[in-house]
Amino acid sequence: MAGHSQSHWPLGDTFQGDLVALFETVQGPQVEASGVSAEMISIDDFRLILHPETGVAPMSVSIQHYGDANAVYLGFWPATERLTTTEVFKISGVTGEQLEMTDIERGSSLPSRIVAATGPLHFGTFGGVAQKYLWFFLGLSLAVITALGTMMWIERRQHGNEGKRSDRFYNGLSRLNVGICTGLAVATAGLFVHNLIYWGAESGRGLSIAWAYFGVWIASVAYAFLRSGPYQANRELIGITGGLLILAAILNQGLTELPLGRIGQHIPTLMIDLIALAVAKKLPATRPEKAKVKKAKAKAEDVPTSVTVPAE
Repeated sequence: MAGHSQSHWPLGDTFQGDLVALFETVQGPQVEASGVSAEMISIDDFRLILHPETGVAPMSVSIQHYGDANAVYLGFWPATERLTTTEVFKISGVTGEQLEMTDIERGSSLPSRIVAATGPLHFGTFGGVAQKYLWFFLGLSLAVITALGTMMWIERRQHGNEGKRSDRFYNGLSRLNVGICTGLAVATAGLFVHNLIYWGAESGRGLSIAWAYFGVWIASVAYAFLRSGPYQANRELIGITGGLLILAAILNQGLTELPLGRIGQHIPTLMIDLIALAVAKKLPATRPEKAKVKKAKAKAEDVPTSVTVPAE
């Protein structure tokens, strides 16, 4: 597995080339070797040790006193609860038991802490489950608002006096806009399902994620061109997003066998799913003005054209 020195480059500015101080800060107090030989757990077995809260495999490992009874494996996992990029756990090299968690930011400067926090703040990888779903909901809202706002901008040119292109051009542009913007939400929800059903080697997960994400995104763009109009495509893509999130929650419960006491963590997911489905149902399937015309025509057809008055 790869080393960890490049993963924490902001700390290098704090210690100004003092590698001894840097490693003591990252790794914590050094464990003295016992001088007694012992059989180590293999690196392959170490990779099976998952993060105690997220179930994620380690990114890298550093070994102290290999072959000794006091050997320690320092495992580096993506951080989930703190504004930093990495969490470090000390693992017994002999038994595989977790010994303690190391504070990787201990002794680092304020600029280093700020740099380390930018990634978690951007991707929402810190905090609890509810916070992560809030980040996703905000991202979904941005995609939907961007799609609808751009559709309005396009339609002012298509049906107003600002546009100089044909209706066919603006109609295609509107479909492309919906496929790109709302398709991002579909692709993100699809990743949740993909990660739960992925069965290949862990080393190929990253490439598989890329293919799945961009494949679903391109499929969403194609789907927007296959529907009767951009409004219908936008509505249905949002509904697909909600359906994929529900499927992800079901798969997560079924595949991870989450204890009954922790099923409540799916509540934020289900709330977002229901909101997405409610929004999809509320959105118009056609352009509002066209919908009003259709409704007016339907009412006109129900009004009798003649009235028969009985003779006295």
